[in-house]
Amino acid sequence: MKKRQIEFLNRIFELLKCRSELLLFLKEERLITADTIHNITSQHHTLHAESVAALLAELAKQDKLQLLYYEWTILPIEHMKLTLITNHSKKEFEFNA
Repeated sequence: MKKRQIEFLNRIFELLKCRSELLLFLKEERLITADTIHNITSQHHTLHAESVAALLAELAKQDKLQLLYYEWTILPIEHMKLTLITNHSKKEFEFNA
């Protein structure tokens, strides 16, 4: 897991408040359980991005995510996009300043 991915997730969670939506998407795709969500959300909020980054990396390693793509451009304006593709659907989280 890379530090940059953790920074990315911290920032996108802060801007979009999308942590719960991302975890719910993974649960709906049957990639994680309610227990996994509870374990992550019961941690101190400063650890959420690290836990989610590790989870996403593991799902990609196991080929449960067909694509996991982080895009972060800061200049000239901040643009962030997280793309997740499973066997059944696609979900994007996007922020444009």
